[in-house]
Amino acid sequence: MGDDKGTDVPKRLEIFKWAAPIGLAILIAWLSLSPPSDQAAPVGNDKIGHVLAYGALTMATLWAAGWARWTPALMACLAYGAVMEVAQGLMPFGREVSLLDMAANTAGALAALAVFWIWSRR
Repeated sequence: MGDDKGTDVPKRLEIFKWAAPIGLAILIAWLSLSPPSDQAAPVGNDKIGHVLAYGALTMATLWAAGWARWTPALMACLAYGAVMEVAQGLMPFGREVSLLDMAANTAGALAALAVFWIWSRR
């Protein structure tokens, strides 16, 4: 389990494999810290968005870091989700901290970890 199946990238291109997780982190920050829209999302859609966003962020981070570094990669994604929730609570325009959003972030990250683990065992 210590190998990095599927993540072999020539050394000169190593930096580029971090483009996806960095880009996703920036997109999540923008969506999380922007003023809320006037239209309320249907109940549950917000949580689905959190699961998908943090699932994608975690999958991209795991791919970039490799299986051998899955623990710090997962912890970084979970910490990022918590920081974004706290930052929302500091915004002056109606955002708030939500434990349910944090739970959805965690669910997405753990689902991505499970998929990555299955994929890396092939």
